[in-house]
Amino acid sequence: MPKKSKLIPYSLKLDEELWNQINKNRMSLVGVIYPQGISKKDYIQDALVAYNDYFETKVMPKIKSVNQDIDPPLPFFADNGLDVRW
Repeated sequence: MPKKSKLIPYSLKLDEELWNQINKNRMSLVGVIYPQGISKKDYIQDALVAYNDYFETKVMPKIKSVNQDIDPPLPFFADNGLDVRW
């Protein structure tokens, strides 16, 4: 029995300027890293993997540090400004 793909389809709508930038950047890789070029799907997938790695290694440690250093919000502000204590 064939192995079922674990890919989940997703439609991506971007403005023309961003698509042009993606095409320019991915086509600049032709003959350098990818002899035949790289598809939009592979280029975007590689970009997302790289960003997620950056987010996990650079951003998340800072977020965790800030969350540990700050006090939790007061109940007055946590309840949308309604003082429910009285």
